[in-house]
Amino acid sequence: MAIGTCPKCKKPILPHIACRFCGTYAGRQVLPAKLVEAGKALKKAEKAAAAKHDHDHDHKGHDHPPQKDE
Repeated sequence: MAIGTCPKCKKPILPHIACRFCGTYAGRQVLPAKLVEAGKALKKAEKAAAAKHDHDHDHKGHDHPPQKDE
């Protein structure tokens, strides 16, 4: 499957699908701005959750910030 570039925001996109970054398709805004922003917020939250993890492995070579007990 070929990957293209969004003409508006220049992010990589799949063909014949609205850009998930800016919500445009064929030069038109097809996804509401609120939906696009909500998707960005979700992606940011998922990334933050992945960075905060409980695990058991050797920490030789890297450190993690102390975890807060909740």
